[in-house]
Amino acid sequence: EKIKNTIGYKGELYFNTEKPDGTMRKHTNSSKLEALGWEYRVGLEEGIQRMYTWYVNSI
Repeated sequence: EKIKNTIGYKGELYFNTEKPDGTMRKHTNSSKLEALGWEYRVGLEEGIQRMYTWYVNSI
């Protein structure tokens, strides 16, 4: 939904939850990085927007 909104896609998204999605389930644990003082600087929405803008300008 966040990507859909960022790129302005007007269609519907359909997910068949009865079938595997093809990705392995992984969870990021950043506790070691945080213990070293690391903090993220870019939120998810801003990161998606930056990536989309970069992509559009690069093609």
